[in-house]
Amino acid sequence: MKFNIFNYKDKKNLGCGVEPVMSSREDVHDPACVTHDYRYVEHDKPRKESDKEFLDNMLKINSRFKSWSMRAFINARAYLWYGIVRVFGRKPYKD
Repeated sequence: MKFNIFNYKDKKNLGCGVEPVMSSREDVHDPACVTHDYRYVEHDKPRKESDKEFLDNMLKINSRFKSWSMRAFINARAYLWYGIVRVFGRKPYKD
């Protein structure tokens, strides 16, 4: 099933971060975060695949930046967030 965020019923509660610290909808990685959160809520993919898709989506978003320094910064942030969900995502995925 191809996920389309615009058809998802509860997208207001999805996004980058966890309560009470959430990034804004203007965050460059927001589409990747929303898709990742959807995967965790719906369990339509295994956790490892969901997390890999999250990283791939962030890197795809980052590829549109022309500045190598900006791309390096946001790629580092993407790998950091990927590492965080791999380490701390087990409990949220099961809930």
